[in-house]
Amino acid sequence: MKLKADSKSLSDAISWATKNYDKRDSGAQVLLEVRADGNCTLSCFGETFISSRFDVTSVDLSGERKNQEIVSYPLDGQFIQRLSATLPKKGEVFISSSASSLNIATPNGRFTAPVLSNRPKKTPEIRYLGEVDDNVFFALMQRLARACSTEEGSNPALNSVDLGFENNDTLRMFSTDKYAMVESRIDFSPADDTSKSAVMSEGYALVPHRQASMISPTKGITAPVSIIEEVVSRGSGRFGYEFGDGRMVLFPLLDAKRTSPATIESIKSTNEKTVKYSVTAPLKELVSAVRTVANLSWEENDIKLTGKGDSIYVSDLGERNKIKVQLADGEFDDEEFYQKSFVITVLLGALTSLTSEYVRIGCGPNAYIFNPVNEDQVDESTWSMAAARR
Repeated sequence: MKLKADSKSLSDAISWATKNYDKRDSGAQVLLEVRADGNCTLSCFGETFISSRFDVTSVDLSGERKNQEIVSYPLDGQFIQRLSATLPKKGEVFISSSASSLNIATPNGRFTAPVLSNRPKKTPEIRYLGEVDDNVFFALMQRLARACSTEEGSNPALNSVDLGFENNDTLRMFSTDKYAMVESRIDFSPADDTSKSAVMSEGYALVPHRQASMISPTKGITAPVSIIEEVVSRGSGRFGYEFGDGRMVLFPLLDAKRTSPATIESIKSTNEKTVKYSVTAPLKELVSAVRTVANLSWEENDIKLTGKGDSIYVSDLGERNKIKVQLADGEFDDEEFYQKSFVITVLLGALTSLTSEYVRIGCGPNAYIFNPVNEDQVDESTWSMAAARR
């Protein structure tokens, strides 16, 4: 086998495919697959399956068995990760095979990658569930992951982002650590036939918080990303995504009972009914004030929000450190303070899940409800809530 590959494309494929490589996992395997048609991939098999295509200029399989269209090479994951650091940002890489190794030539040097004797694993068969906007979906996944609980032994539903497929054209995304809640809805284009899908028949998928924050929005790509699941003969397969540039990832979902959307809506509705003040503040300024006061009050876990007149004040409990944030709309009573205290991480989890210029704050006795505001329009499809200290 001989191939000529784009150096940067190969380096990117290595970085993606070995993103979750764990040398302690005895079942982990990195596999290079070279096809005669030039469709070459690098994959990492383990609990999580990750693969990526890379660009090649030429492929020659004339030295392999007659009419062989694909050859596979199991490789050492750590070696491949280290190799990536040696690849130039521009130019081509030449790879050829011998009896038990791959010979890799770059403008900077020559390297030999041992080919393992392991039997190559088979790429998982997948089923398409639908499509979502890449940037919108993964930006939300990362923000919702911040509101998940990371405590060991807590309810599994609190350690995950809940993706709800209740409606054909809408994907509901929700997370909570019991004290902060975040919910958003985005457009979803379902696949033509999902009748055999385990996820779609269940109606939801619980994505572990680490997998929820694993992938960033793809820069420079406005194409949709496909939501997929692994096809297995029994039980539920892994869940994941396929990208337009050929990348793929599959990972296990959490097997747990979700918090029902009806229960969440009831909690939100109950707190909405007790809102005493509804005001709008600049989100970035409010988040900055909370973080600044939290950093200055390192011995405290709580933070206090005090509303009076046309301002909201962010302070520690003793008000030794205090920052004023001017409201953009609405006001509190001029004669009395409206004060509530929050756990810092709970308040920040609710606020940083939003990305709008302004935020509408529904101030109630038990919780504050936040909605993003863009161009004077309140987005009711996205909200977060932080439970107040009692």
